[in-house]
Amino acid sequence: MIREGDDWKSLGVMEEFSLSQDKFDKLFFTGRERELARIRRRNSTAWRLDVAEDQKAAFYYLLQQRNGQVYLAYGYHTDGRDSIDSQASIIRWLFRLIPTDID
Repeated sequence: MIREGDDWKSLGVMEEFSLSQDKFDKLFFTGRERELARIRRRNSTAWRLDVAEDQKAAFYYLLQQRNGQVYLAYGYHTDGRDSIDSQASIIRWLFRLIPTDID
């Protein structure tokens, strides 16, 4: 969901998928292949959401690791396709989510 003013807009429903080297490691261009492969290997469950945003087709991954850590990835298909099979995809951001104490 994204916030538009005082309202929230649903972007869709995340669907579980199998995280693979082609759908994760190879979508980064950082030179940190070993670290990314470790995240993939330690992953327990992965969900994906494809979203058409204007001219580019974005996607989000939510990754739950076996140790309970959670990652959120944001990427897009540079060819404009909104399919998991797009061969021109990159992951732009990877965030490790941590709980905060909000009192």
